[in-house]
Amino acid sequence: FKRHDGHAVTTEDFVDAMSDASGVDLGQFKVWYDQNGTPKLKITSDYNEEKKEFSFTIEQSTNLNNDNYEALHIPFVYGLISKSGEEKKKDIIHLKKQRETFVIKNIDEEVVPSWNRNFHAPIIVQYEYTEKDLAMLMAFDTDNFNRYESAQKYFKKNLLELVKKLQEKEEVLTDQILSQSFKASFKKLLTDKSIDKSFLAFSLEIPSINALNNELKVYDFDNVNKARKLYREAIGKEFNEEFNTIFSVLNHTKEFDLSVEAMGERALKSVALSYIIFSGQKDASTLATDLFDNANNMTDEIAGLKLLHYIGGEVGEKALSKFYEKWKNETLIMQKWLTIQTTKDDVDVIDDIQELENSDIYDKKVPNLVRSLIGGFAVLNPVIVNHPSGAGYKFLADRIIEIDKYNPQIASRIAKSLSYLKKLDTKRQDMLKVELKRILETKGLSENTLEIVQTNLGL
Repeated sequence: FKRHDGHAVTTEDFVDAMSDASGVDLGQFKVWYDQNGTPKLKITSDYNEEKKEFSFTIEQSTNLNNDNYEALHIPFVYGLISKSGEEKKKDIIHLKKQRETFVIKNIDEEVVPSWNRNFHAPIIVQYEYTEKDLAMLMAFDTDNFNRYESAQKYFKKNLLELVKKLQEKEEVLTDQILSQSFKASFKKLLTDKSIDKSFLAFSLEIPSINALNNELKVYDFDNVNKARKLYREAIGKEFNEEFNTIFSVLNHTKEFDLSVEAMGERALKSVALSYIIFSGQKDASTLATDLFDNANNMTDEIAGLKLLHYIGGEVGEKALSKFYEKWKNETLIMQKWLTIQTTKDDVDVIDDIQELENSDIYDKKVPNLVRSLIGGFAVLNPVIVNHPSGAGYKFLADRIIEIDKYNPQIASRIAKSLSYLKKLDTKRQDMLKVELKRILETKGLSENTLEIVQTNLGL
């Protein structure tokens, strides 16, 4: 600031100032600002038991096809963890070459590496972890970011295997879905009292339908959805006692608190209750009703409402009605009420949405209400949007055409949610093409929506 206060400075000026202040040569660091693409690090490793050395080789590239790639200066943080969970090494290295090999001495046993800790650099790491490696990192990694990443990779690996079994019509028994290594690691994660509760709640959530579909050559909404349900049920049943303990400990009535710790408790309580519900526990709806009825904050109230809506039936309808009567004059809160109702895992949800469009709470000319109802359905309910009947495509096409007349920005955003045509199976591709072409044929279509739909069709 002393050097440049009041000046119009460049990125180079900033880097030079940081270099002069720290005494570190950051000349190569400037390449970050000149080169397109996200850096990729392909890492291979080896352990030499005789020499007690762990070596690894890192090759830099980019996610774009760039024949003239120039090596970046990448500060890279890593750790090495033994099979028993002991941290053997943690360090930061500065990568400056396209290919570099590092040898770590005095490593007296095999270790599992924890790369790019705390997401220290905005890069993509490519490394082949085994299932046992992921289980170990999920259970013992001292870096919360990588512990979460390992859990998500482990979940994803198991879920994709389950999807494959369902696609091949194999018999799937709930009590055989979880491996012993998974059970041990998940329990260690679940019962680790040193973990921040917000982080734990975040880590216990399994990958979304979209995240799993992106790993497949052809999207499979039905089997991915079924796999997620079976997986959550298996986890809920296996760790039912632990989830009940967490919920009972955290489900206390006390003065509302906005501290980080209190917010973490509310998040974890909600996740624990969701797994209790997934397990099929008989009194689950009673627990959810109690959470909803006795909530003294919006987080708990919305969590209870979501779970009761998921359970459905009379308890779900009663909760929706009670919430409506309580908050119907608060438009901002009613947006959440609308969005929750778009997530039902049944094609009848389209009829529900059409009823809500005619309710006194909805106004199609209010952008936030449109985003909550139509946008919520488009983004949060991929199973019904892509229903094999084509009803979801037709409904969204009708709304895009209508909304485009008075709010092309929102219409184009909704249209953008249908940007995965080439990843669909042939039947769904044909149905979606019909609806996208129908949108294109609409007279007076805005440039915003026209451009998005043309892109979706590959025109």
